[in-house]
Amino acid sequence: MCAGLHVLIVRGNELRSAGATSLAGGLSECEALARLDVGLNGIGAQGVASLGPTLGGLSALMHLNLSQSDMGHAGAGGLVEMLRLGACKTLVHLDVHENRLGVQGVELLVGVLGECAALAHLDLDGNYLGDEGVRCLAGALGACTALAHLQLRLNRVGNAGAQSLAAVLEQCGALAHLDMSVNKLGDEGARALAACVDVYLTLVFLDISENGIEAEDLGALLGEHEGRQINVGRSDMFVWD
Repeated sequence: MCAGLHVLIVRGNELRSAGATSLAGGLSECEALARLDVGLNGIGAQGVASLGPTLGGLSALMHLNLSQSDMGHAGAGGLVEMLRLGACKTLVHLDVHENRLGVQGVELLVGVLGECAALAHLDLDGNYLGDEGVRCLAGALGACTALAHLQLRLNRVGNAGAQSLAAVLEQCGALAHLDMSVNKLGDEGARALAACVDVYLTLVFLDISENGIEAEDLGALLGEHEGRQINVGRSDMFVWD
């Protein structure tokens, strides 16, 4: 019935896991589906697992939004299974922001990221990754050769996480946009990332706003970067719960 469907957006409809299961049954015939947004539906880990076999078999799927799905680290396992079943071959854009993945979830995800050869946009905003989660992610970024846009906003990342990320950016030859806003990088973490702008010329946008930056020499450190943008914004620390 949906053989010609290219885009399906069902965001914010309270599908829950039962709705995701029903949706999976209908999507099996949507062979041309290139973009699917099921975010903000509370489908949870069970819903992600239900969608996995179907989405893994859609050979045209390039854009997948599972943001705000309440999947947790258990749901990350279902996502990984989905990617390994075939979605990784074509996926260009993956949005899983605000899913409480945590360190355990990102540990599962990084095991398959290197297989997603076309992945250009990865949104992990608001997933409680912390320094350990970002260190784990950093170890896999070298294999993500097409990655151009990385979102790590609101993840409680401090100086250690920033240092881990800065150390591997030389392996990310396509990375142009890095959002590290609303974390807790502090002066040293901000310096480490800002210094990368001069070294890695593909990086044209860096957001380190709302990170508790106080360094008086930060402006001099950033300097003038023709054709590129660094957003420092407010320097006060975001207050975590």
